[in-house]
Amino acid sequence: GKLLIVDQVHAYDPYMTEILTRLLEWCRALSIHVILLSATLPQDRKQELIEAYTGAETAALPKGSVNPASVPYPLITAVTPTGEVLEHAVPRGNRRSKLQVVLHKGLLGDAQGMARLALERVGNDGCLCVIVNTVNMSQAVYEELKRLAPDIPVLLFHGRFLARDRQRIERTALDWFDKRSLLPVSDPRRTVRPKQAILVATQVVEQSLDLDFDEMISEIAPIDLLLQRSGRLHRHSRPGRSREPVLHVALPGDGNTDFGATGSVYAPYFLLRTQLVLGQRWTLPDDLRRLVEAVYGPEPSGLPSDVAALLASARQRWEKQEQTLRQSADVYLIPAPSPRAFNLERNARVVFEDDERFQSYFSARTRYGNSTVQTVVVEREEWLETVQAERSPGTRVLQQLMLASVNLPRWWLEDLEPADEFLPVQPAPRWLPAERVLVVHDGVWQGRRAGGKTVTMKIDAELGVQLIEQEDECVG
Repeated sequence: GKLLIVDQVHAYDPYMTEILTRLLEWCRALSIHVILLSATLPQDRKQELIEAYTGAETAALPKGSVNPASVPYPLITAVTPTGEVLEHAVPRGNRRSKLQVVLHKGLLGDAQGMARLALERVGNDGCLCVIVNTVNMSQAVYEELKRLAPDIPVLLFHGRFLARDRQRIERTALDWFDKRSLLPVSDPRRTVRPKQAILVATQVVEQSLDLDFDEMISEIAPIDLLLQRSGRLHRHSRPGRSREPVLHVALPGDGNTDFGATGSVYAPYFLLRTQLVLGQRWTLPDDLRRLVEAVYGPEPSGLPSDVAALLASARQRWEKQEQTLRQSADVYLIPAPSPRAFNLERNARVVFEDDERFQSYFSARTRYGNSTVQTVVVEREEWLETVQAERSPGTRVLQQLMLASVNLPRWWLEDLEPADEFLPVQPAPRWLPAERVLVVHDGVWQGRRAGGKTVTMKIDAELGVQLIEQEDECVG
């Protein structure tokens, strides 16, 4: 009799889809109603989720000769536990966004080039967002902007800040770019939108934050994520805004299919298919379903032979990866609901009984490849005695410690030996809801990898946490 609401359901992640599919199976078994919200879900993925909830294949959704791109949008699809599917088209309203899409070949991975383009496009009167796909790239673009134009307000926002710094940056981003600047001057909640400002960010701005930009520069990403990002363009109606919404997309160079670090974040197969549909103009929401289905539906026919061969090779790699992703998710899934017995508690105890950090084990596995460690970073002089205590220091101190937490890549903390006067990376005490504790001196930790590299981790309130690795110099 309960209701579960899941927001931001996307097509791209088969690992998360496998988890969501099992969740829907249990919701059916426990008579829980479910609302799934998505702006970019393709038809075949919707079919998969519906069948997970009904427990049987259903032919109620358009298949075969029906072009999924012609299905109404927005759309409410209702399904009963017996498999009956009802669809209700929702009137779109009058608002349309005509978006210009400008492609920049050779700009992907070029921090200097993206910074120069951002300064060119922000002009003397504009608020612009640069979205890149890795933290390292965001830091590089930010530093380049600060070097080239130190007088222009620039803000850096990504997921590798200490929690307290991330909160501060998020508040500043909202102060600069949300809709409170449209409130009457007499309203105490009103903020002042900068005449000229740039936000450099990773995927953290794709969702949830109500931000509004005049133009955007984005590294290429799967089409559903590009559409999410473009939703921050001209999000609010601002009197006197003179420029049209423009999405600049950074691509590999001509004839180059190497997506660099972006290809490690997103599957090259979907990046290639996204490139094929990036036209010069989008009208949203009219073109939204067409764009999503063009990337996640059947492959287009009549492609040049070299493009078709390239796509086929990328598809084969993706199909292997997708199988791995689904199998990886299956390792951590609770059992499927059984009509004869409720075995969840018994199965879960067998898997996790001997793992003293089972809570971290659960939380770290909701996204494949997101192998991060929640780490509390503390200054030795101030906090060492506290984090080494066996008993909890109390709620207020615990809150302060959690505001000093950050998710760091797991490999950063592996095979490390501390330098003189530094402490090893420590397991968090049982009373602290984190996995590791990093004790720093003046915001710095130093050590050495087992392979011989020297390692420095810097905690910077402006740039976030940085890892610097250097080969040891041989003396002889």
